[in-house]
Amino acid sequence: MQYRAEPVPRIRIGVGGIDQAFGGPHTPGIATGTANLLSGAEGAGKSTLALYLVNTFPNAMYASSEESYEQIEDRASRIGIVTPTKRLGASLLTTHSISNALDEASAVRSTLLLLDSLHGFDGEVEGNALKIHRWCKANRTTVLCIVRLVKNNTVRGSRDIVYEFDSHIEITVKQDRDARGNPLPTFSRFMVTRKNRFGPTGQWPLLLTESGWSDPKPPLQAPPTP
Repeated sequence: MQYRAEPVPRIRIGVGGIDQAFGGPHTPGIATGTANLLSGAEGAGKSTLALYLVNTFPNAMYASSEESYEQIEDRASRIGIVTPTKRLGASLLTTHSISNALDEASAVRSTLLLLDSLHGFDGEVEGNALKIHRWCKANRTTVLCIVRLVKNNTVRGSRDIVYEFDSHIEITVKQDRDARGNPLPTFSRFMVTRKNRFGPTGQWPLLLTESGWSDPKPPLQAPPTP
């Protein structure tokens, strides 16, 4: 008997740096039915990026363990995702229970579940990561889970956390410098793919402004992958 591997369906966000971080230049976009980690330092733009993603997927759900409805909607309004005539294209849930978040996502049949963040839910982080992995594969639902980093830029907790996910994407921030090496008051951001079972690793430049995420114009030169 012969088997033919079919391409994994992907959803494209429309920002080149984001799509290629999840899928590479040849198969850009987030592979559906996968569990993905998103990390980065405080202020890197993780939650802002998360709002862009849930607003792109049909029937997405944003489950927050750290912010209120008002805080999430306020950020969505500041970056233009929500306006007086346009609502956020996702269900919102605030909870400290990972089981509650998974059950609610099952009930509404979400195509994307955004968890912000893993370390804010009650219980052991490793156990919650395992629950997310099993739920993702059983329901064939795409998951994006924000995680915290420790001082050496690794995911807070054991290595088992990263093992339970199909990809690990980190947003890095580097201060720009002039020709003499002096620091400038501007910063460059990069999507660094540290692990990906459905695409290559690497890094891609991004621009974050008051209006949200976009590709740099002209494109920034990405430094060597760390």
